[in-house]
Amino acid sequence: MEIQLRTMLLRSVLLGASLLMLSVPMVNAQRIQNIQASSDGQRVRVTYDLVGLASRQMAKVSLSFERDGRGIIEPTKVTGNTVLYESGRANTLVWEADKEMPGLNAYLVPQIRMDLEKYTYFELWQRRGDLVNKNFTKGMAANLLFPGMGWKYASGGTKGKGQMIAFGAMLSSAVVVHQMARSSYKDYQSSLYESDYRRANSQHHISLGIGTSAALFYVSSQLSFAGKRAYFSQNPRFDE
Repeated sequence: MEIQLRTMLLRSVLLGASLLMLSVPMVNAQRIQNIQASSDGQRVRVTYDLVGLASRQMAKVSLSFERDGRGIIEPTKVTGNTVLYESGRANTLVWEADKEMPGLNAYLVPQIRMDLEKYTYFELWQRRGDLVNKNFTKGMAANLLFPGMGWKYASGGTKGKGQMIAFGAMLSSAVVVHQMARSSYKDYQSSLYESDYRRANSQHHISLGIGTSAALFYVSSQLSFAGKRAYFSQNPRFDE
């Protein structure tokens, strides 16, 4: 088995790379470049750089080969960086050519196709295996107790910490301003000054507004977490 990947081919690799760019959607200038290939006679190793990948976009990469100008090989036994969530250099694809096409004897021109998809961060956590706790019910119960607590069951917890801080700040602010309003109202009862009454009334409305915001935030957090139920059920191992 002999796979030719020498100087002659490397000139063709550059041609393959330029042809590739015509088939890749040029959204926000995402592109694959610097394609290089080598072979040990059994496997073909292709490296490439991905540049310009936009935020919250996922690149699915597929590898094919032009064979001596006589057709296209689309291998299935490819491992390596086939799914990317960010730009990066020296990404690697390895084709087990000896297992898929024993006795292959050819010059090969590697070509890489890139398909772009949008993703949510929750999907990213799931695909990377960062759903650190597998039980949705525990997460929902914790989130009902205090908004944000449930997210530690579904991710690294960064989003949950932000929610907990925001809700705690709103809740404590509402309590503090309410106590200030009560104090101002007691002052009014003692002095009967209209200014004390206006201050107490103003503080009461501020407290009510903050409390309402906290209540809406609580409901929003529960709905947001409940909406992630589908991600747990897509794969049984996330809900054991």
